[in-house]
Amino acid sequence: MENMETRPRPEVVVVPQKTSGWAIASLILGIFSAILFFIGPILALIFSLVALRKIRRSAGQLRGRGFAIAGAILGVLFFVSHLSCAKSGWEGRKEGDKVVAVFFEKLNAQDYEGAYALCSRECQRVTSYEDFERMAGHLGDRLGRLKEKKSQGFHFFYGFSPKGGTQITLNYALLYEKAEGGATFRLVREDGEWRILGFNINSPALLLPPKREDPSQE
Repeated sequence: MENMETRPRPEVVVVPQKTSGWAIASLILGIFSAILFFIGPILALIFSLVALRKIRRSAGQLRGRGFAIAGAILGVLFFVSHLSCAKSGWEGRKEGDKVVAVFFEKLNAQDYEGAYALCSRECQRVTSYEDFERMAGHLGDRLGRLKEKKSQGFHFFYGFSPKGGTQITLNYALLYEKAEGGATFRLVREDGEWRILGFNINSPALLLPPKREDPSQE
C-alpha cells in the first residue's frame, strides 16, 4: 500500500486582487466633474463602463466595482446639473441683453432716471444718482448717441458668485456717432428680474483731453 504522505500535494496559488485603475479614474473624474463641466462627466461614465466590463471578465482578480458605480452616478448627476446651468445661462443672456438694450435706449434719450432704475440695489448703493447722471452726460458729450452694439460673448455664474445670486457678464462692441468702443455689463438676478450690477464703457475718445475753445472765435 502506497504511503499517502509521499504523494505530492497540489499547490494552491492565490492571486491577490487588484483595484481597477479604470474604476479609480472614473471615481476621480466623477468627483472633479463639478469643475470639468461636460468633458468630466462624459469621461467618468466611459471609464466606469470600461472598468465594470474588465472587472466582470477578470475572474475575481480585479475589484473596484463600487468605485466605478460611484463615478458613473457622479458623472450623470453633474452632467444633468451642467446642462441645466447651460440652459439657464443661455436664457439669462437673452434676457440680460434686453435689459442692456433698454439701458442704452434711455441713455440715448437722456432719460438718466430710467437708466438708473435698471441698476441693482447694490449698484445704486455704491453709485449715487448724481454721480450716475454726471457719468452718463460725459459719455454723451464725448461719444454721442449709440448707433449699434454687437454681442461679443458672455459668462454665466450660477448661484454662488462672490456678490451673491446668479450673475451674468455680457460683452459688446459699440459704435457711437463720434467714436467706437466696447462695454462689459455685469447683471444680477434680483427679485426675479435681471438688474445691472455694474458696467464699464471704454473708448479712446474718453481718454482724450477736452477740447478748448479758441479765444479768437469769440
